[in-house]
This record gives sequence, C-alpha cells and structure tokens, in this order.
Amino acid sequence: MKIKGLRDHPNRPPRRRGSDCSVPRKTFQDKGFTGLHEVRGPDRTLLGEHRHITLGRIAGEAPADHDDRDPPRSGQPDHLGDDLPPPAPRVVGPLASDDQVHPREAALQAGDTDLGVYMTAANQPDIDAIPDVELVTAPVGWVESWFFNLVSEELAAETGIEPGHPALQDKMVRRAIVMGVDRQQIIDELFYGQYRIPAVFWWDSPFEDTSIQPWPYDPAQAEALLDEAGWVDSNEDGTRDKDGVELVIRYSTTAGNEYREATQVVVQQMLSEIGVGIEILNYSYDVIWNGFGDDGPIATGKYDIAEWSTYSWDYPDPNTGDWLCDEIPSIDNPAGGNWQGVCIEELDALFAQQAVTVDMTARIELFKQIEAIMHDEMFWMGVRTDPDFWAVNTRVKNLVFGGVDSFWNAYEWDVSD
Repeated sequence: MKIKGLRDHPNRPPRRRGSDCSVPRKTFQDKGFTGLHEVRGPDRTLLGEHRHITLGRIAGEAPADHDDRDPPRSGQPDHLGDDLPPPAPRVVGPLASDDQVHPREAALQAGDTDLGVYMTAANQPDIDAIPDVELVTAPVGWVESWFFNLVSEELAAETGIEPGHPALQDKMVRRAIVMGVDRQQIIDELFYGQYRIPAVFWWDSPFEDTSIQPWPYDPAQAEALLDEAGWVDSNEDGTRDKDGVELVIRYSTTAGNEYREATQVVVQQMLSEIGVGIEILNYSYDVIWNGFGDDGPIATGKYDIAEWSTYSWDYPDPNTGDWLCDEIPSIDNPAGGNWQGVCIEELDALFAQQAVTVDMTARIELFKQIEAIMHDEMFWMGVRTDPDFWAVNTRVKNLVFGGVDSFWNAYEWDVSD
C-alpha cells in the first residue's frame, strides 16, 4: 500500500492545490499490508507506536494513489507526495488484498478493522447489516459535477482545443439538458436518497446563496426550450437536429466507476425521451485528467459533458480558477485549468474582486453574484453533493471529522476496552 492511499479518496483524483498540513503525520514500513506504525507530531517527534485501531480501505478499485475526484491543479505543490506522508490513523492494521470480494465489509463484519474509509451512500445496506458499525458522514465540500464543453470553433482555432457540440454554445440548450435529467431519481435509486441536489458550487458553506434553487426536472419545459432553440427532429429518427447536425452529446467520466457509469445509462435513457442522444465516452482515471500538454482528453476538448467530483482550488477557501479566462489551456498555456473554455468578463471581474476582499460579508455578496451568473449560464451543474462516508465501529473513540481533512486528529484515535 502506498502512503497516499490513506489520504486520497479512491473515487477522486489527487490534488495539487491546498495548504501544507501541520497536523501530526505518520511513517510506516510496509510488509505485505501489515507493518509497524509510528505516529509523529508536526516536528517529526515520535509520539509512540500503536496497534489498537485497524483501518481498511476499499479494494478492487483504483490504486491507492489515484481516485476519481477533481483533477490535480497547476501552480501549487503536491502536499500529498511520497516525500511528505499524509495524515493517517493512529494505527493501521492489515488491509485486505484486492482479490477478495467486498474485503472492506468482510473485514468490518469479522472485526478485523474498525474503520472503513471513503465509502458512499450506496454502502448503506451492507453497513446496516454489521453489528456495532455505523455509516457516518464526514462534512466536506466535494460536489459531483457536470462540466459542459463551451469551446467554440473560434476558440478552438486559437487554442488547439477541440470544440464542444455546437448546441452547447446556447445556454438555453444547456439548461434544457439539465431539466431533462431527474437527479433526485438518481440519488434515490443509486444512493438511497442520502445526497441532495446542490444549486450552487459552494453548497453548505457561508458562501452558498440559499435563495437559488436547482433547475427542476421538467422534460416538457426542456422540450420547449430545445424547440425554441431550433433543435427539432426534422428527419424523424428520434434525435433532434439542426442544420444537418444531430444533437448527440459525448458524455465522459471515469471508466470503471460503477455508480457514475450507472448514472450515465440512466441519463442516456432520460435524455432520449426529449430527443437528445448520448454517446458514452469514458477514460481511465490515469488518463482522463492529463493536462493539455499531455493530450488529456478533457483538457483537449474530447468531450461535451464531463462528470467527476470537485471542490474549489483553495478549499476550504472558496477561491477557484476553474472558470477564469486566462486559465483556458493552449499551446502557449498548456497548464491552464479551465478545460471548459468558459470566459465571461463579468465573472472574471467578480473572481478577481473576491480574491482581494477581506471583509467576510462583502465577499459573501460577491460569491452570491458569481453563483447567480453560474446558475443562469449553466456551464456547471451539481449532480449531487458528495460528502465522505465512513463506516465506524462504535468502540472507536476521539474520531472527530473536520471539513478539510478527516485525519486531522488521527494521533488521538483510540478504542474502548
């Protein structure tokens, strides 16, 4: 097991943004999933060796140093690198090998592990069946998201990015697509109703404008918007078209993530009912977030809608650069992080202003303006909230979840006798 596996979520990509952590860290010698675990403070002083709590991570998914959340960003050091071990539990015990079926749940059932980290709401029935183990939520700002490719033919010629589907240049078409998807049904059927639909990017934070409501599921209104935009089924093949172009959207996410892939199939069925075709085009986690210079499929525009989980670049601070004009990648700017081609002058100005505003009340008001623009333009959509779920044995003590890092007080974790 790699050191990163204890910090990175197995369903979210590693990030390069964020402040250096000063919480206690650990080192260990890996000996076939078991080993000696030393707990050290910020000054690297040895605090002790412990073997009380055992912790299991998901097996049979992405390797420990990869996951399916927001891609790493340029311009910031990777504080999750192997040279700086991440926060870890007080004691880590044997981990199940990847050839076992549901090793995490089996280890919890057998009492071989006390904590199952980075689970999802879909694990609820399995955890409910295990005595003395509860599925609890760790508050974080992650949000499962849709990203629309807004790169036009003109911008594509300037940057070398592939353009998105021409229909997506019209915000009313983007809104229609969103209104053609029943997100609540997806949450209820795949995740037992334990997530909610976020209306804004900065959900459940002081910067959330609670007066903004998600665009509702309304297929009749979606069809009306598409008709108004000129996308009609002129050749009666079941898919809308305009000027000889079929309304077939490339929908990409992380290959092998069963819940995202299930979401894609449901979305494909829902949108077919309003005459929008979906081509599922997925990429492996070690390819999908490659940058422009590495011919990454999203960074170079080989998609129309992309899905993964994300949060702001400087989380828990709300500042982010996802939608700044000067972050659009190109041959001259291969490290650019605005892979959607979003460039709205008013939005740029608001992001610049909030970055130098120290008054909290004034900054919140700026983000409300940002959220209003994003809601209207609909280049980003919140599929569902994405908090962390942990399976926790009731004998574990001193486990206190924080919004930035759930391992922040791992050196205090203990178990009752």
